[in-house]
Amino acid sequence: MSLPSITLGDFVVLPLTFPPLPSFPRAVKHNLYLRPYVPHTEDPNSSEQKTLFVTNLPIDATEVSLRKLFKDQLGGYLLNSVRFDDDIRSGNSIADTNSSTARAQATKGKKRKHPGMVDAASVERAEIMTLPRTWDTIPLKSGSSAVLVFVDIASAEGALRAAKKAAKSQTEIMWSQAMDPDESSTGELRYRRHQLASFPPAHVLQRSVNAFLTHFNSLEALRERLRTQQRNVPDEEGFVTVTRGGRMGPARQEEAEQALQKVREKEEARRKEMGDFYRFQWREKRKEKELNLRKKFQEDVRKVEGMRKRKRAIKPERI
Repeated sequence: MSLPSITLGDFVVLPLTFPPLPSFPRAVKHNLYLRPYVPHTEDPNSSEQKTLFVTNLPIDATEVSLRKLFKDQLGGYLLNSVRFDDDIRSGNSIADTNSSTARAQATKGKKRKHPGMVDAASVERAEIMTLPRTWDTIPLKSGSSAVLVFVDIASAEGALRAAKKAAKSQTEIMWSQAMDPDESSTGELRYRRHQLASFPPAHVLQRSVNAFLTHFNSLEALRERLRTQQRNVPDEEGFVTVTRGGRMGPARQEEAEQALQKVREKEEARRKEMGDFYRFQWREKRKEKELNLRKKFQEDVRKVEGMRKRKRAIKPERI
C-alpha cells in the first residue's frame, strides 16, 4: 500500500481529521495545503519571511482555531496575526470598518488641539452609531486561503517543518474548532445566537440612534456655515452664490465689490510672484519691450528735430 504524498508542488499536504458529529457520525479527512508566503512585490524591508500561505481552509476556520492548531498540535508555535482572503470575516465587524474610516477622516485636513483627542472621539462615535451585529461569525467560502504571520522567522520555519513531519508520520491532527461547539461558526448553535442577536436591547438601539442624530446635527451645522460663507463671499467673477438662507440675506453690492477687489489683488500678487513661466510669454514680453524702445526712440528723434528747428529760427539781435 503506497503512502499518500506529503507534498504537492510547493505545498505541504497536511491531513486534518474532522471528528464525528451527531448529524454525521463518521470522521472525515480534510487536506490543508501550506507553503512559505511569496509576496507579489519584493520588498527588502517586509517581514514576509515569517509568514506561511495556507489554502483549502475549512469553512469554520477562524483565527482562534488556527492558533490552536499550531499551538496545541504542531509544535507549539505562536501566530502573531492571520490575514484571510475574504473581506467579510469573523471578528471584522461593521464597527471595525467604520472605526478605521472615521480614524482616517478625523486625521485628514484637521488641526488637532491635543494628540489623539479627535481620533478617539471620531472612533467612539462611529462605534456607537453602528447597529448591533446579528451574525457573530461568517463561514468561509470553500477553498479559502489565508496568510499566517508568526512571531518570528524561526517560528514560521518550525511550523512548516512540524507540518511536514506530521504528514510524513501520518499523525492524526484533529480539527479543534469542530470539537468545541461553543466556538463553532456552523450548526444549530450559530442560528440560535443569530436569533438572539436579532433582537438587541432597547437601550443599545437608543444609544445608536442618539449618536446618529448627534452626528447628523453636526453635519447640518457645518453645511449651514458653508452656505453662509457662499452668501457673503463672491467668486472670482464677482458673483454671489444664491443659497437658501434664513434672516441673513446676500451681501451688499459695496461689500461684494470690495471682496472682489481683494480677490483680484491676491491673484495679481500671486501672478507677479510666479512670473512668466512659458516661453511664449518671454517672447511676448521681449517684443513689447522692443516696441516700447522704438516708440521712445521716435519720440526722442522728434524732440531733437524740433529743438534744431527752433534753434535755426532764432536770430541774434544786432546791437
